[in-house]
Amino acid sequence: MANRIITATVTGENIKLSSKNAGAAGSFNAVSLAFTFDSAWDGTTSKIVQFLDTYGVNPVNITLTSGMIVSGAYIVPIPAEPLVYAGEMNITIRGVDFETDGTTAERIVVSASTTMKVLNSLYEVGGATPVEPTPTQTEQLLTAVGSVTGMTATATTLTAGSSATVTKTTNPNGTINLAYGIPQGIKGDPGDMPASIYDPNNKYTDAFSMANMVESSTNKILTSAERTKLTDGMVYVTNYSGVDKTGATDSTVGIQACIDANSGKTIYFPAGTYKAANISIPPYHAINIKGAGADTAILIPTADNVSIFKFDQGFAETPKRISNIGFKANGKINCKGIDITKARNITLENLAFTDIKYGIDIDRCFVVTIHNIWCTGPVGFRFYASDITDELTSFIMDLTIDKVQHDVSATDWATTAWFTLERLVNSYIGNVTTRGLNGTCNGFEVKGRCEGVFFTNVVIPWAKTGIKIQSVSGEYPAGIELANFSVDQFTEDGMYLDGKWVWLNNSSFLNGAGRSNTGSGIEITASSQDIKLNNVRVNSNNYDGIKINSGATGIQMNNINAFSNGVISGYDIHMESGATPYNPQISNSEFGTKRVIGQLLNKHKTTDNLFLQAAIVSTPASTTETTLGTYTMPANTLDINSKIKIKAFGYFAANGNAKTVRLKFGSTTIGTLADSFNGTPWEIDAEALPVSVTAQYVATKIFNGNTSGAYNYGASEAVASAITIACTGENGTANAGDIVIVGMSIEII
Repeated sequence: MANRIITATVTGENIKLSSKNAGAAGSFNAVSLAFTFDSAWDGTTSKIVQFLDTYGVNPVNITLTSGMIVSGAYIVPIPAEPLVYAGEMNITIRGVDFETDGTTAERIVVSASTTMKVLNSLYEVGGATPVEPTPTQTEQLLTAVGSVTGMTATATTLTAGSSATVTKTTNPNGTINLAYGIPQGIKGDPGDMPASIYDPNNKYTDAFSMANMVESSTNKILTSAERTKLTDGMVYVTNYSGVDKTGATDSTVGIQACIDANSGKTIYFPAGTYKAANISIPPYHAINIKGAGADTAILIPTADNVSIFKFDQGFAETPKRISNIGFKANGKINCKGIDITKARNITLENLAFTDIKYGIDIDRCFVVTIHNIWCTGPVGFRFYASDITDELTSFIMDLTIDKVQHDVSATDWATTAWFTLERLVNSYIGNVTTRGLNGTCNGFEVKGRCEGVFFTNVVIPWAKTGIKIQSVSGEYPAGIELANFSVDQFTEDGMYLDGKWVWLNNSSFLNGAGRSNTGSGIEITASSQDIKLNNVRVNSNNYDGIKINSGATGIQMNNINAFSNGVISGYDIHMESGATPYNPQISNSEFGTKRVIGQLLNKHKTTDNLFLQAAIVSTPASTTETTLGTYTMPANTLDINSKIKIKAFGYFAANGNAKTVRLKFGSTTIGTLADSFNGTPWEIDAEALPVSVTAQYVATKIFNGNTSGAYNYGASEAVASAITIACTGENGTANAGDIVIVGMSIEII
């Protein structure tokens, strides 16, 4: 049966239908709507018809284009989805720039048709009884072949230039076998294939590839329905006028026309190079853009400072997918591959980017999946919010990045970071590796109000800074977790951390292979708080391995391996006075010969000291008490779960003069040797154990030659303040060198 048409007039905000009956009775019976609009709709840049079935689901959006106009009306075939169930189908029309809400609505009664097919051809409404369309030649041939039973066919290849052969054999059981001999062909040029001419010896190798079939208005290779069947429903962008797959001319207009006319379909880019700029996808288009492969279907920009794909979705939830396409700068600068604003349900996969400033640039989008990306040269990725006035939409939310690989870049970058992440919430980034960033670009910049971001399996060699977690305008990244994060050969810091509630696990920051860095393996800023480092290795940095600035709070470190740091200056671990860690701050850790300076607590596997004096100092020719060794311990170094061990040792001059050595803990003397010692060695060992924030018990052992003694003292020093520990000597006679200190050490236990 032929297609039927229901006419509708859109007046202001009302739809008036000539009939509300839209029954679909059989396999080839379909209904089209003919829409006309009054002057109230003048000036709208886009009109979209949305169909919903009787249950209000299975939406189908169709954008009205000039190609649909017949005799002054837009002819819109009703798609199959809303006609599957009997009931009332809802039709909604939206005008993008309509001054009111731009929405009209009407319901029409439909009867179910699970086999209904929408015809591409249009038929006028008339009184004649509809008839079945005449079958095409292909359909007739298929019918004839299908009616033959008991027949088999085989084919063999003959040498070029031979004549084609057909041999018929009748089998004893009455069945028939046909044997075909087909000559080899030779290559020729692609082009039209007129029905009256076909030379098998002069055909193009891929003449039957959909990408190489060229049709004119009179020479049709396949019907539209046949083409759709062969392409699995894909729409070949090369079938649209103005699309040049050689890359010689601008294909933007043709590509845009293809996308605009095919909502809900797959737009296919055959192998080739396409030059384009600012290709847009309408907000309510559900569309799949697919290429022949990221290494064969290549898009290049038309000029500097343009995006190849650029679209603002207004937070429309219709899904968009771009896959199997390569993007190359082709000598243009400051370009973007995919530039998306305010979108939901975006999937980008199997893509390649070469030398493009931003391969992917996403602004305020929700539910974005990026998978299997390859990039070469200085290619950046940015996820951010350009407008933060709306608290509900000023984020990148639910971003998933999985499997990004980057080849080494030997040139400087136009971006400060490989990945820029700002105002990113509830997101996952994993399996990301690069072979090198030329030492001029940061690996990751996590900026401002990023919350709930998880990194895993990340490898970044030869970066400026491997990862920079930094505040912006008083907003701090928080709830950031990193696991299996490896940074090597960085030129500044391995990790710069200015955030809150950050967990770093099973990670390493090494400056090997002869690179020279100007910062630390890990630097934790003064404003950071609640930072946990577990199973972290920090080696071979020119300056501090781990530096914790004064003011940082809640720093916990477990299983830290820090060796060979401070090549130029610095320490394996450097905690400035004023940093206030949790307790224990450092546990189960190992350090190298560069020692540890600052506040440390118990359980580390090292005998490194807070203070070590290995210089010989002696009393002058005076009877005044003289300081032989001293160290000021930073505030909050001690608590009730730790103790400090102090050792001072030396010898007395060989004479009978009176000599006195004292060990002092703050204002309290915790050990004294006083006598006319003559040429004997001496040693004072003390352990101070805090029992409160203002009181300590001290146990002291004193050695002089072959004699010793043990003593207990009570001290009253405030551990919240700095405490000075000193060893002094006082001569009874003004004789230089009567008392000599050889060494002094102070250690946290």
